[in-house]
Amino acid sequence: MKELCSLTAAYVFLKAVELSPDEGHSKYMYLGQIHTGMEAVQYFSKGLEVMLNVIDKQTQEASDMGAAAMPSEPSVTVKDVSVAFCSIAEIFFTDLCMEEGAAERCKEAIEKALHYDQHNPEALQLMASYLFSVEKSEEGRDYLIKSVSSWLPSLQKKEESLASAEQPDEEEEPAQMIIPPYESRITTAKLLIEAEEFEV
Repeated sequence: MKELCSLTAAYVFLKAVELSPDEGHSKYMYLGQIHTGMEAVQYFSKGLEVMLNVIDKQTQEASDMGAAAMPSEPSVTVKDVSVAFCSIAEIFFTDLCMEEGAAERCKEAIEKALHYDQHNPEALQLMASYLFSVEKSEEGRDYLIKSVSSWLPSLQKKEESLASAEQPDEEEEPAQMIIPPYESRITTAKLLIEAEEFEV
């Protein structure tokens, strides 16, 4: 049943690609998640190409019309781009780790993720994982602490507010919006144990 759903989803997204190959990045992101290995990298890369074109267009429009004329929520953000580069880095760190040049391509993708969003906890954690894998433990520990520090205090503050029946500060970004994915948090926990960082 699960395989049937994946095949159906893949067909729908591929049809969307056929109809509109250069507009809408989401279909490429979904196809990247459905596929594995280099095929997934190709879909994520195409999605990135579409996103970067949109960002260039948004930047140009903002320059021509002024920031006040731009929508409050752009269709593509630098955070979206950073997350997509993280997806590519993860593939070279796992599925394609034995391929020639995988380590370099993984590092390059992580660096690009951090270029677009230097506070992305997932990107920071991936850089920590990479540095630990090449035996640069001290540098890896620094990135790991930065990653945890970028989301854990917000989560703790929210939990404290709920426990005391206080309303969270509406001006702050909701904690769930900045918490990295579950799998990334599990990896972070393992890395903290490896780095012997038992109190953060």
